[in-house]
Amino acid sequence: MKEFDTNRLCGGHCFIIGESSAKDSVIREMLNRHSGSSGALVVLDYDGRFYESYGGEAVLADFSSVGSVVPDLLETLLHSSRYARNPQIFALMMQRLLSVTKPDRNSNDAFWSITSSAAFKQYVEYLCVLYKMEKFAAGDDGSSEVAIGKKNDFVLLGKFAGTMMNIMYKSTLCKDSATLMASRPDSSPIEKYLESYVKASVGEGAKPFDGSLRNPGSQNVGTYQCVYMSMLANCDSFFKAMELFERDGDALARLPVQKMLSFVSSAPAPLFLCGARRADANQALGALMLMSAACAAHDSGTSVTVVIPELERWNLYWALKYVKEECFDGLSTITSCGDIWKLASAVGLDKRSLLGELAETSDINLWLYTTDTDCENVFASEAPARERCYKLCELDGGYCAYRRRYAGLEYFVLPDAGEEKKIKTRTPLAAAVSRAWIDVVKGREKGLIKSAACCGLPTALYTALKEMGYVKEEIWWKRAPLHDYLALSPYGCAYEVLADFFSSDISRLTKRERMMFCADGKSALQKDLYLKYLTCHDIRMLIGRANVLIKKMRQGNVGMQRRGGRQ
Repeated sequence: MKEFDTNRLCGGHCFIIGESSAKDSVIREMLNRHSGSSGALVVLDYDGRFYESYGGEAVLADFSSVGSVVPDLLETLLHSSRYARNPQIFALMMQRLLSVTKPDRNSNDAFWSITSSAAFKQYVEYLCVLYKMEKFAAGDDGSSEVAIGKKNDFVLLGKFAGTMMNIMYKSTLCKDSATLMASRPDSSPIEKYLESYVKASVGEGAKPFDGSLRNPGSQNVGTYQCVYMSMLANCDSFFKAMELFERDGDALARLPVQKMLSFVSSAPAPLFLCGARRADANQALGALMLMSAACAAHDSGTSVTVVIPELERWNLYWALKYVKEECFDGLSTITSCGDIWKLASAVGLDKRSLLGELAETSDINLWLYTTDTDCENVFASEAPARERCYKLCELDGGYCAYRRRYAGLEYFVLPDAGEEKKIKTRTPLAAAVSRAWIDVVKGREKGLIKSAACCGLPTALYTALKEMGYVKEEIWWKRAPLHDYLALSPYGCAYEVLADFFSSDISRLTKRERMMFCADGKSALQKDLYLKYLTCHDIRMLIGRANVLIKKMRQGNVGMQRRGGRQ
């Protein structure tokens, strides 16, 4: 038998089946023998072990190490020849690429899938609009070099991640709740900009997330919020990636940007994409890398090979299937699966069907030693009986079975696997030196803290009441049944202090209060009932009333004695 040439794995979509150790040896040998003359090479290396054992020069992209680059994945897709015609086409591609769902079992599952998909497509469309606005504001002249030179595309998108989440959640609220949310000071001009975009593209009266998340009435709030939660579940990895870019945007902006189009065109050293600092964001990063490499090769007229040694860890079954269906020119993939049970569980198929589909949709199949009966059955169904000289369990001597579509089955001897050595190391980025969030107090927080420190009262009123002796550590109503209720209120302590101030002198009560709580207007006040009565009033009205009383007391210089004095 001839020795197997690992370059035969390129030139189509290849799937490797066998034991993990044998598969890793073949992939490592292929990486070492690959040359730039056969096209660019991209490796989705989940934990970085293939990068660390690679002896040649390599480009690292893990977003968290010294020497890492940040590929312009979204920029490549936004300017691709297939998906750059309008934001709706781009949003549809992103939805099919990033949505991870299991097959619908009934009409109820189909309803949630369709509605959540529509909501995510609108989300991506609006995010692209904001991205374009930010680039224009940064001074981009249309060549996509100026703005990206200042900040990479992930940072620009991550800037709006939190704002878009607030807009989506606000859209699911009922009419009264939405009005309340809109009146808050955190309503940003971004919403108005999106509304103007929707009106210009759809028509007058249209609002963002119409038909998917927006709840214009006061009913069905639960349905819209379920759609919102379903969308977050189906596209969870993309939202986690946006959170990562929003959180670490400053650190990522300092890393160099790797242009995917120039990388694929020049075919430099292999590019290793390793798992980021958030494992739940890796599925989206892997899918975007796969699609951007395919688009870059298609647009530049060159070839690229994407290697995915552990398909189940990246959870890229649906993304890989979609990219294969798009039939990109110049794209080759080499995939394998270490834990087929894990992938089958995530996809929602049984193990035998999943293996059969992966083998059937591949142009090249490489069969290695394994004792798995399901793999043996798939091998028997894919290769004609007259061509099978050995079973998979008989390939233990370093042999392999190779079959290209529309060609016969061939047997080869695997090259000797060298000892795996850790040649490269990844050095984590130094943490940014900055003040802890607990030490940073912003303007709005200062007011809240000062208000809380003054029992929820204005500073001047709090100071005056404290000088008069109405603010103490222990107060007479601490054992009142109402105290538990007041402890839950943000103004509970303010009500208590004001109740003590008003009740210490009957003349400070209104005529109605004297009639309700004092016998003949002279007896002692029923203090528990009076405190409960005050909690039904607006705290601002009571504060104004106390300010008026203190002002009169100061003008007449009477009644300013400390508590306990003659009233």
